[in-house]
Amino acid sequence: MLRFDYQEYTDLSGNSLWMPHVEVVLQHNGTSMTVFPALLDTGATYTVIPQSIASHLELAADSAESLSVSTASGESEIHKAIDPIMFLLSDSHTGECVEWESIVYISDELDSVLIGHTQCLENFDVTFRGKDRSVELVFLGEDSIADLINEGRKY
Repeated sequence: MLRFDYQEYTDLSGNSLWMPHVEVVLQHNGTSMTVFPALLDTGATYTVIPQSIASHLELAADSAESLSVSTASGESEIHKAIDPIMFLLSDSHTGECVEWESIVYISDELDSVLIGHTQCLENFDVTFRGKDRSVELVFLGEDSIADLINEGRKY
């Protein structure tokens, strides 16, 4: 199990909020980048990274595969990356690490990483502990929902 403390965030009105942000290492073709904060976004279907991170990872977007999505900041256009990338999450308390591969989308407008459901959060059992301001992630490994779907099994 991985455990992460929520991080304090100040919204546009100056209110203090606590959000489930994590530090994640993104890897593509031998290049890696540590990203913080990355938001565990249960409302996001896809994982989205800023163009600046995609450029650092030398990750190209498929201009033919774009979507218009609604985010907390408004409408945004995102482009599917040509290649999948590797994700590495590490619990600084226990040293436990997990990694997985996922297709991501690239945004010219967003400036932070949003970790969404498809091929990312669906690989975990996630428990948000609001009172403790923490989140717990249990990696499902080979029995992830994506694997069950690929095998034609219902979950």
